[in-house]
Amino acid sequence: EGSHNIVVEEIKASFDFFLNTAQNTTFSRCFVTGGGARISGLVDRLSKIVPCEKFDPFFGVRVDSKAFTRD
Repeated sequence: EGSHNIVVEEIKASFDFFLNTAQNTTFSRCFVTGGGARISGLVDRLSKIVPCEKFDPFFGVRVDSKAFTRD
């Protein structure tokens, strides 16, 4: 629980830094990928800052199931 808050605060600080240094820029949404997308509740907490959703960049990519696993 506490570590989730630390991660969210660090990401928020990165968003804030970017918004304060880039002119005329806003965030409309963000995508969470990789291991972070598997952290329970992380996307919900980030969505309080900016709309977020999980994104699987490999969705729809076909691979040989004998050579690779989904994980």
